Amino acid sequence: MKPAIGILAALLAIGACTKPLEQRVSVRFLAQADVKAALQGDDGAVERLDLLVFRSSDGAIDTYASGSGRSITASVTAGCGMNWHLVANAPAGAFDGIVNEAGFLAQNTLLEHTTERTLVMHGSGTKVFTSGEPAAMVILERYASKVSVGQLAVRWLDDFAVTPPCILETVALVNARGQIPWEGTPSASESGVWYNRSGIDPLTGIVGSCLVAHHNLSIGSADAVDIGLELYAMPNPSANKPTRLVLGIRIDDILQWYPIDLPPMECNTHYSARKVFITGPGALEPDGNLDRSSISFTVELQPWGSQTSNVDFGT
Repeated sequence: MKPAIGILAALLAIGACTKPLEQRVSVRFLAQADVKAALQGDDGAVERLDLLVFRSSDGAIDTYASGSGRSITASVTAGCGMNWHLVANAPAGAFDGIVNEAGFLAQNTLLEHTTERTLVMHGSGTKVFTSGEPAAMVILERYASKVSVGQLAVRWLDDFAVTPPCILETVALVNARGQIPWEGTPSASESGVWYNRSGIDPLTGIVGSCLVAHHNLSIGSADAVDIGLELYAMPNPSANKPTRLVLGIRIDDILQWYPIDLPPMECNTHYSARKVFITGPGALEPDGNLDRSSISFTVELQPWGSQTSNVDFGT
């Protein structure tokens, strides 16, 4: 493990801490993601860890270490207040050049850091380390929000014509934020990285990676079809321009769109759209307005932990 660029210089700036550098202790950090069996897949996979330890007195970096696996051991100065951050699954080199905590917190993790196998996660704390330290167990939380689609059925209301053949072609996110600071607080600003900020192509449904799944799945009016899709985006706290889950359904050879506005999105939270019933014609634009009689659904908020709460929408 090699220190990041500039770290050795920062180590010489001891600041208000008067402990000499040779008074250091070895500390082992163990990563544990808060994953429940009810979630699909392994949302808690840890393939890589980065540990950054900063002096509380002046914010200068004391220790940087990286490695593969779910644990990491590093030498930390003893007897001084330290702010530590453990990041899982960040891309290699993400913290090169970090010399103080302010510089770390000012940078962003991006949605593109999410891969098919891992999600970027973070844990932090403040501590004075001493000799004989036991391994520190760190609970990691994901930066991303997860959006999933469960059961879907077409149940045309009596006011409309006989239910036509329907093909689910696209499930996408619109107005999806693509970045968040490493400190984990999403900005209310509209600047920065966004996906499908102005909607998506109404003819092709082509959108950014991590945000779309194509199914070409026939849906009918009998039993609900369990879609079982999971999409990821960074938190979007905006209530004025919320992230939308959009279903693209081809009905009578016309691609029609059914948007579902999501609540203000937070980190490490699962937004599950369930009991989605298509009950009438859709909008012709992915980010368009839809008659409320054309869709009903329930959005269940599930923190990636054990507590759940329900928010009901629709007719």
